[in-house]
Amino acid sequence: MTTSEVIIAMYQNTKTALQSISDLKPKTDNKEFLNLLETQEKRYKHINEEIEDLAKTHKVELKDNNWFEKARLWTSIQMSTVTNNTVRKLAEMMLIGTVMGTLELYKNKYDYKNPKEDVKSLILKLEQLEEDHFDELKKYLKG
Repeated sequence: MTTSEVIIAMYQNTKTALQSISDLKPKTDNKEFLNLLETQEKRYKHINEEIEDLAKTHKVELKDNNWFEKARLWTSIQMSTVTNNTVRKLAEMMLIGTVMGTLELYKNKYDYKNPKEDVKSLILKLEQLEEDHFDELKKYLKG
């Protein structure tokens, strides 16, 4: 895996998380959960800006998720919450996305040979962010 591919993958990871949060926020009226989503959204935006800066440093042209992936995610969220938009269900959806993003991040990290130090550092930062978000969300599974 090249430096460009890793940076693009991290960017798409954060963009997917941001879209998911944006799609889920209107689905809840639970203030505590909404505050958590907004906090996580700020963190993803911040790390997304760091990825954009890293891309400029390494002269990488970032590619957002394609329109099909965005539409698939939106549709999935809409269909999954039609009959159940409890905080538990929303947290479950966010947790699934967090796990998927973390798995991709781990695979990319292990496939990235001879990593540039600044890229490796941001991979580890995003990895920690995903793990923190997982820990924050899992308490909402209690129902």
